[in-house]
Amino acid sequence: MNVEPPWYVLAVLTTWLNGSTLGFIAWRERNGALRFWAAAWLAWGLAVIPLAALGSPHAQPLVAVACGLLWVASTLCFLRGAYALSGRMMSRLWYAVAAGCAVLALALGVGPNGATGMVPLVLFQSVGLTSTGVVIIRGGRGRAGGWLCGAALIGLGLHVLDAPFFASRPGLFVWGFVLAIGLQILAALGMLMLYYEHARAELLQTQHQLEQNRRMEALGRVAGGVAHDFNNMLTVMRGQLDLIQFRGAVPPGAKEALEAIEQATERAARLTSQLLAFGGRSMIQQQSIDVRAVVAATLDMLQKVIPANVRLTLRCTEGSYAASVDQSLLEQIVLNLVTNARDAIAGDGSIQVELARTERPQPALRIRVTDDGAGMEEAVVQRAFEPFFTLKAAGHGTGLGLASVQGAVAQLGGEIHVESQLGRGSTFEVVLPWREPVAAPAPAAHAKPHDTLRVLVVDDDEDVRAITVRMLQDAGHDVEQASDGLGALERIRSKAFDVLVSDLIMPRMGGADLRDEVSKLNPGLAVLLTSGYPSDAMLETDRVGFLPKPFGRAELLHAIERLIRSH
Repeated sequence: MNVEPPWYVLAVLTTWLNGSTLGFIAWRERNGALRFWAAAWLAWGLAVIPLAALGSPHAQPLVAVACGLLWVASTLCFLRGAYALSGRMMSRLWYAVAAGCAVLALALGVGPNGATGMVPLVLFQSVGLTSTGVVIIRGGRGRAGGWLCGAALIGLGLHVLDAPFFASRPGLFVWGFVLAIGLQILAALGMLMLYYEHARAELLQTQHQLEQNRRMEALGRVAGGVAHDFNNMLTVMRGQLDLIQFRGAVPPGAKEALEAIEQATERAARLTSQLLAFGGRSMIQQQSIDVRAVVAATLDMLQKVIPANVRLTLRCTEGSYAASVDQSLLEQIVLNLVTNARDAIAGDGSIQVELARTERPQPALRIRVTDDGAGMEEAVVQRAFEPFFTLKAAGHGTGLGLASVQGAVAQLGGEIHVESQLGRGSTFEVVLPWREPVAAPAPAAHAKPHDTLRVLVVDDDEDVRAITVRMLQDAGHDVEQASDGLGALERIRSKAFDVLVSDLIMPRMGGADLRDEVSKLNPGLAVLLTSGYPSDAMLETDRVGFLPKPFGRAELLHAIERLIRSH
């Protein structure tokens, strides 16, 4: 090799300029891919200096091999950067091959024909640079920077092999040198273009996600408001049904009709529960449960509605699954994910539910639901959790199943991920923070509650208030009513009550404020808050003193009895 000084200086400056430029941007942007690429160019430049000074690998074979090892390190950095930018893990096989080439090169370098030690290193550099170009083109998703960088690196990889041809012909060597410098500049320029294209795409995706979160938040508030009003109506319906059945005044031909109404009411209640979960408004009731037993019981129930040609299995890792978690939200997550998997299978198929405890980076519960159904294309995956988005025929889905799962997972402080390929099925993975079970305190001994209680019912909805009063009066209690918190305070000041049953959200004075005022006037008064729309104020109350809507006669009386016993 005989390089004139201007070309030698230009070769070193080119690689170091590439490395320093990428290194500065990597330091400013804190980008891992650019860090690897900057290191790759700087290592390449270090290898050029002694090789150019030697003039030929035959002069100092071991020095030449050492420079070749720098090229190998440079190639590995190019590969690491390409895989990092594409979001993939680099195979350990590359490191093994690089180590093997290094050992072989050193062994040949100390032999009688030491210059042959460069052969395995040059071959590795050629294959590595070409592979880097392919990875970048595939990961660039058609971007101009990806094509430019990938093509230039593939050209460099091939040029490494034809370097001996140019070196053996003095008239062509300079042109081969110019070709290498040109490809290096194009590769570095492509790397910068690819990085900024990638950063711009991530920025657009972040902006889209932020806008989507805002829309979801707004829809959540609307859904919560709709669920609140709907739960009030369902409370009236359930209460009237319970009164008819309790009094036994059911005409002979009306029993089936009443049962159908009751079933429709229960389905509507589940729908409002999904709306609240989707809006992130469900009440979280942490309780110590056996997660494995709860999931198994949920799957046993689902087995009755899953076709016989679909196999449903549960697989758990060893260990205890006793944890503190909201059982209702956990059941809802499993139910909706398995139902979604069932709907994705047209004929024979299988659904596998996996439970596992993980400790890294923090203790967590992992629930994975995998099916071998139709799968989803990328565009559908991106919209899978959108509310009211469904691929089912009209009348066969609300589009709230996965949206409510996402809302429930968010309330529990977890994450949900989905992987799917068209024709290969889907996998939904839920990761929830693990909370150790807390022993429930022993119930204190209390006297048996009075047969007749003095109850004050407060609700701004006249129909809900009326049916609540009727259910309590039918149970033999002495009941009075008020339409808001201020009216309730007037009655409490003038008359003694045993129990206050109040709606949480009301005009003028809500249930939470009423509870605070009552604690000053009559600390011994038991307070039971009800609501169809849990709010932040509700989350601060004792769970024993809260009854979610819709409720029936049995739930209302049981909640009051439990409240009296624990008050």
